[in-house]
Order: sequence, then C-alpha cells, then structure tokens
Amino acid sequence: MTPASVKGENLKYGSRGHELMYDTIMRKEFEEIGRKYGSKLEKTAVTGKDGEKIELWRLPITEKMRKDISEKGQPLYQAIPAALGLGELIRQYKDRQSEDRAQ
Repeated sequence: MTPASVKGENLKYGSRGHELMYDTIMRKEFEEIGRKYGSKLEKTAVTGKDGEKIELWRLPITEKMRKDISEKGQPLYQAIPAALGLGELIRQYKDRQSEDRAQ
C-alpha cells in the first residue's frame, strides 16, 4: 500500500457523526462543567503549521475549577466499547434528548 494525499478546495473530513460528537455532545458537556465553575465555553482560533487558522472550542480554567479538580480530581466518564462506536453514542444521546423533551 502506497501513502497518498488528497488536495483541493472545499475538502471536508470527518462525518456528520463526528460533527455531532464534537460540536454538540462534547460542547454541551463542557458547558455544564463550565457553568459549575463560572466559566463559559468559547471559540478561539489557532494557527496551524501551514499558516491556516483553525477554530477550536476552549474552556477557561477558573481558580475555583483548578482548586476543586486538584483536590478532588475529575470523575471518569463511562467508556464505550469499541464495538459500539460513535453510532451507538449518537443514538444514546438522541434517546436522552427525547426523554428530556417528554418530561
């Protein structure tokens, strides 16, 4: 197998599943963590190796957050077996949203 590269305008990588995971599910989780410590999730941009601007989410660490996590640590998140994968995670997220709306 020979390494290859793809170049061109308007190329996208990832999938809708990845977009849902990183821009919706994880963002919502970090917003909840930030709220607990008085911090807000915000977009920022960094410059990549090729000079391209890349938008990222960041959560500023407050003193309260730093102290609490230093003293108590962070709970571990439940690992999803690789066989279930991203599709199962998305299904569970959508199920949880439906349950929240029903209440």
